[in-house]
Amino acid sequence: MIREKKLSHVYPIKDVINAIFAADKIINHWKLKSFKLFVYGSTTMDIKYVERCRSAIRQKNLDENVHLMGFGNATEVLPRGWLFLNSSKSEGLPLALGEAGLAGLPVVCTNVGGSYEVTSDSSGSYGAIAPPSDSKSLSRCILRVLAMTDELGNASLSSFIGKPNELEKRIYSVCSERRQLGMRYRSYIKQALGIHRYLREHEQVIVWSALKAEERKRQRMLLEE
Repeated sequence: MIREKKLSHVYPIKDVINAIFAADKIINHWKLKSFKLFVYGSTTMDIKYVERCRSAIRQKNLDENVHLMGFGNATEVLPRGWLFLNSSKSEGLPLALGEAGLAGLPVVCTNVGGSYEVTSDSSGSYGAIAPPSDSKSLSRCILRVLAMTDELGNASLSSFIGKPNELEKRIYSVCSERRQLGMRYRSYIKQALGIHRYLREHEQVIVWSALKAEERKRQRMLLEE
């Protein structure tokens, strides 16, 4: 069973439906039937959106493969995964990617906010990065990391088109290489994303949000006048 973890709230900005559609492409187009997507996070924050996600899972016949798990403890959940996925439409400093790195997981994420900086350095990416709201690209990124292909290994993902059994064998055969990538990411996170940087950038986001809120308040007052 090929395991993937997504640990976040289930609401629109995290674009969980994008992840579900990517899973659909992996399972129903690439025919990788052993693929599993586990989504951890609150299912009560946006009940209507959660129902949309569940409806998409039913419509794509993914009930056995995609699971909305509710809240999960990151320290217990992350070590069980094979990679970590962040499919967000928007991010600030994506701390969850750093948590995945500390757990030794390679990552797949969308190119929003500080995601690129958190998952890459001068030597390349510690996983793969897709454009936001592009489930086809996201699915290929997931498969490239699972199978360690293209820039991550000695094979091309395209060579496995129409060959689900060979693709699955490849994924299982590169477990150690994938784990090494995750451990290199762990070392990078420990060095580059220390608590001082996180606090500084978090403070900047809070100040920026406060300024934007004040700006919107002034605009409303002008409109009312």
